[in-house]
Amino acid sequence: MAKDILLLGIGALFGLGVALVSLAIPVYLPNLPIWVPFWMFWGGLGLMAIMVFDAVLLYLWWDEQQRPKVGPALFINLGMCLVALGFVWHYSPPVSLKSGDNHSTGNLLDQTIQLECSWAQIPDTIPANGYYEIEIIEPPMHGGVVSSSLQPGSKNNASSSAAPNYTYRCRFSNFGAAPVLNVEAELSVDLREVVWNEHGSSSGKVLSSAKLATPRANLGHTERSSFDFYIRNYTDKWADVTLPKTAHVQAVGNNTVQMVRLIPPQLSGFGLVPFVRVQPTNLLSLFMADLKPKFGVTWNASADLKVDGGKSLFRIYYNIQDDLEANSKFIMFYVPYSAYAYDTISFLSQNYTGYFSDIESNHWAVGGTPGLSDPVNTKDLKFSGRVYVYLENPFGLEKLGELTKAFRTHGAQIEFRGLDYLAATNSTLATAARQVPPRYEIHDGIPKQVP
Repeated sequence: MAKDILLLGIGALFGLGVALVSLAIPVYLPNLPIWVPFWMFWGGLGLMAIMVFDAVLLYLWWDEQQRPKVGPALFINLGMCLVALGFVWHYSPPVSLKSGDNHSTGNLLDQTIQLECSWAQIPDTIPANGYYEIEIIEPPMHGGVVSSSLQPGSKNNASSSAAPNYTYRCRFSNFGAAPVLNVEAELSVDLREVVWNEHGSSSGKVLSSAKLATPRANLGHTERSSFDFYIRNYTDKWADVTLPKTAHVQAVGNNTVQMVRLIPPQLSGFGLVPFVRVQPTNLLSLFMADLKPKFGVTWNASADLKVDGGKSLFRIYYNIQDDLEANSKFIMFYVPYSAYAYDTISFLSQNYTGYFSDIESNHWAVGGTPGLSDPVNTKDLKFSGRVYVYLENPFGLEKLGELTKAFRTHGAQIEFRGLDYLAATNSTLATAARQVPPRYEIHDGIPKQVP
């Protein structure tokens, strides 16, 4: 009996040894899934417990013929094994069964690093970790990491009219207890066709897809625990960027590159608008393209006004917009650059209603909108009170205030669209938030579309 108890004692010591070895695995074998040391630890303790229990049974149940009661012992051991397996299975850390995830689970660095992206402006100065940018370009779609050789704090020259101004900043952050090296992830990028609509543009079907690697980041624990880089879309397509769930990481003091799970970000992805390389438009082109009703008619006309005491004629242009859906009409004026611009607009503030009569005396249309049973004659539309004046002269606030008061006195809600409106629209065109309007120039006294 003593020999049998000794063998059981050796088994118990073996189980204890397995449990102790499992404690060292995360330090010396960090790439092993976490369930390996977990099962070794609790399996070793379970083996030790069973060996001790068998030794007690052997001592208590040894009968006079020197033969143990094997049947009851086997059933008891089997029950203890099932209880131990159930305990370990229930309290084991969850392991993802999704494709591609099983190799990245169970690491001590899991969910200690986060990659978060948000809309931002290109920094005016070089950040502390340097300036890094992923450029999405084509064809075929690929991307490269561009870095600046300028020192942190220096003026950043990455912003220019030849580059997109719509940018996202992405940040690696280390929330773990130790610094990590060479953090790198892969972004999934889909280039989509541009679909234009009345509100601007939206993304259509996927045209191409690719994986783009991020810059490698070294993340400290308390100081320099974050790393920023920027992403811009240099293509004329919509770019949808999806953030990864995993990243490659190297622990300090270890040459092995590990795959770890990232902390889930608030946003799993984002879209980058197309980069439209266009010639800046002019105010006349906006006058010809703006505010056209979805269901209606636009009447284009011009008028020659006497200026300089009747010695000269000054030509202005106007559009009457008949909006059948709103059952109303309004008028737009384009006043070219001139020394007589202020006096001309002042004249229009008192006489703008006459231009409706000039058009409607010879031109009208009858039509309707979907769902409208009776046709509408454009002569019967009510004036909405809206008047738009496109002016090339850079008037100051005082003159604009005087003209606004004059229009309001005569029952108009006036809106001036000048050089500031032109500059804002050109910025909008560069982000594909609006389709580029056809270009118009005045030839022989008439606005004509040019290539």
